[in-house]
Amino acid sequence: MSARREDGQVSVRIVAAQSAPLLASLSFFPDAEGLLQAAAGQAFARIPEGYRLTLRPAEVPIGEWTSLTGVLVAGSAAGAAAPPLAFAVDVPIEGVGAAPLPPSAALASGATGSAATATVAAGSPLPFIAAVALAFAGGLLLNLMPCVFPVLSIKLLALLRQAGDDAAGRRQRRRHALLYTAGVVVTFLSLAALLLAVKAGGAYLGWGFQLQSPAFVGTMALLFFALGLSLSGALPMATLAQDVPGAWRQRHPAVDAFAGGALAVLVASPCTAPFMGAALGAAFTMPAVLTLLVFLALALGMAAPYGLLAMMPRGLHRLPRAGAWMLRIEELLALPLYATVVWLAWVLVEQLGAAAIPHLGGGLLLLALLAWALRLERRRWRVAVAAAALLGALATVLTMPSAQPSAGSAAGAAAANRQPADHWEPWSVPALAAARTAHAGVFVDFTAAWCVTCQLNKRLVLSREAVLADFARADVHLLRADWTRHDPEITRALTTLGRSGVPVYALYPPRGEPILLPELLTHDALAAALARLPATPGDRRPVSSPANERN
Repeated sequence: MSARREDGQVSVRIVAAQSAPLLASLSFFPDAEGLLQAAAGQAFARIPEGYRLTLRPAEVPIGEWTSLTGVLVAGSAAGAAAPPLAFAVDVPIEGVGAAPLPPSAALASGATGSAATATVAAGSPLPFIAAVALAFAGGLLLNLMPCVFPVLSIKLLALLRQAGDDAAGRRQRRRHALLYTAGVVVTFLSLAALLLAVKAGGAYLGWGFQLQSPAFVGTMALLFFALGLSLSGALPMATLAQDVPGAWRQRHPAVDAFAGGALAVLVASPCTAPFMGAALGAAFTMPAVLTLLVFLALALGMAAPYGLLAMMPRGLHRLPRAGAWMLRIEELLALPLYATVVWLAWVLVEQLGAAAIPHLGGGLLLLALLAWALRLERRRWRVAVAAAALLGALATVLTMPSAQPSAGSAAGAAAANRQPADHWEPWSVPALAAARTAHAGVFVDFTAAWCVTCQLNKRLVLSREAVLADFARADVHLLRADWTRHDPEITRALTTLGRSGVPVYALYPPRGEPILLPELLTHDALAAALARLPATPGDRRPVSSPANERN
């Protein structure tokens, strides 16, 4: 048995003994996902020396297909009376280095003819130590991302209340910091374990996948609205703690600290801090144990600043003392929570359209009813109305329809990707391939409506007239891959680039590997990337200097 790359496909030849029974079919089932194009047919043919099975590689492969490892199932020509034969195979694929890619992958990489040898993947995987270091640094910087600010501000106020100098105060702060860190670590590892389990089942998810679920987005909107009402004084948490069995926030500060860490991770998931993209992308190419260790480093990096501040008295002395001013600050901090609700409402509309408005609006209205019910004097009515309002609010958002995957990554999200005044077109594998053959470069914005960093980069950099003019002068075509809803093609493209979440910014030259830009985008970084594009025939004016940019 042998396997060889021929004309962009893998040809498997089996030499059969003269005494062997005739075969009517052959089917190959690979051990690794993302190498074989599962939907394509497997061509079976008889040849003089035996049999040939032709396999089509994935259009956007995950890694290089170097060996035929899996299970081969053979159907006998004797019919149903003879059971099929199945046996494990592990055969190297010859001609991998010089063989052409599949047609669509060759076009996407800018290669033509039989000389197509470039791959879509950008760079080689990071070593484990480098991935851990980048993950820890990314976790530190994640605290500066706009996703985490609302929760971090609430935790900072709680820390100020516990800023006592006596031994009891120090013990309480250390316990609070350790439990907050435990909440961050457990939640990060749980998300990593879920992603690994889904990947082992043959599906593809990425960082922030839960925000592709309208029910999860709606639940988060209710949570932020309730926190905002609490900070504004409209939702009496003390009354709720007395009436609701198991209410922990007032009576159980340890559970409050742990839940605060878990909540910080959940609201941080829309953001990808610098260094995080490379670290997480490399993590999912490693064994499961190493992947979990990378996520552990990310969690410790995120929890480190708050934990160190809580356990260092000198740092706390630099903070203002607790006092009456904190009540006004709490009321002010409700505003970013309400703003988060507005943003999540916009995300729901992007996912579901106008159908999301009655669900989310009804849930928020029922939360307002909950706030009113908690002020009733009679306990029986208070408990009954509050419980009904809370259950009704949750039911309203949890029964929202699921966001359907966009069709072909292009038509399904066209409305979200196109805006009247810009020059962006929806991303797809064929669109990328065609644009690379027609332009000096292609810039792809992998984005999502729930990604705060993506929206900031879009507003502050990618929508600027000077940046769009630079793209036009460099003859760079603009594509936008909208990952707001689950899209397997975009997920595979991100994996091919060594990334597991958004934002990702890739500049594709006509041939060769793409140039990956940092998650926090700047005009300088774009100008430097455009300057690396190969020269094209004709006069092409240089890009503008960001320092001389006029607004």
